[in-house]
Amino acid sequence: MIMESGIAGVLMTEFLDEKSGLSIVFTKNVVAELLKYKQTAWKCEAGGMLFCPDLFSGKIVISRISQPHKKDFRCRLFFRHNSKYAQRKINEMFNEGFHYIGDWHTHPQLSPCPSGKDIATIKSIFDKSDHDLNYMVHVIVPSVDNFENSYVALTDGKNVLACRPVL
Repeated sequence: MIMESGIAGVLMTEFLDEKSGLSIVFTKNVVAELLKYKQTAWKCEAGGMLFCPDLFSGKIVISRISQPHKKDFRCRLFFRHNSKYAQRKINEMFNEGFHYIGDWHTHPQLSPCPSGKDIATIKSIFDKSDHDLNYMVHVIVPSVDNFENSYVALTDGKNVLACRPVL
């Protein structure tokens, strides 16, 4: 859903985890950037990281993302960050006032579902990352322009809570 937000009048798309009541919102610019990488035809998966400026508000506002890097491992059905570049990007974004909050990648599906490997990976990232977060965000971008079809979830390293778009 595109809605007018109270956060500096920026248009956003919002997802909600009903169990925790936590909202995850994506700025219009982030949605446009993510959809540029949608996986159509025989393209390889793309991926990157999600960043937000404030960890302590009532909503997680994803206002920046990282782009795929030329040294990432990418194929039709798999994506893995180049770990050196990823850490460098996390440090750079932190110095600019943005916190690493999770990862995104693409799937060649209209309404993507996470694979067992996706679930294991995001849980592992939560467990291995140096942070004080209660949850990390995991996004799988669909192969269509409808961002509300994305798979958006929260993980605490043990559980994965799928979020629904706020319509």
